[in-house]
Amino acid sequence: MEELVDIFDIDEKLTGVVTTKLAAHQNGLWHASAHIWIYNANGEVLLQKRSTTKDTFPGMWDISVAGHIDAGETPLEGALREMREEIGVVKDEKDFEYYTTIHMEY
Repeated sequence: MEELVDIFDIDEKLTGVVTTKLAAHQNGLWHASAHIWIYNANGEVLLQKRSTTKDTFPGMWDISVAGHIDAGETPLEGALREMREEIGVVKDEKDFEYYTTIHMEY
């Protein structure tokens, strides 16, 4: 089943529109994703290699965990879910630290 995402305006306000991730990408619609950086006491960062079947940046090295925030999810809920799904790690909300918001266009 295709993932559904909430659509935002340029000012990060929800528009009330929900669409598929694919449609958001194809139409250049603003939508949210979570990017999680996992690092150890030595400052080393866990990286993962993207699947060659991904529609964006296939086969490239990527940050520890990244993924789209599902429609109706908060960014923290999305980050926790993505960690479980991608690398099997279950963490508590208190283990996360918000860093920043970045607007990206391709």
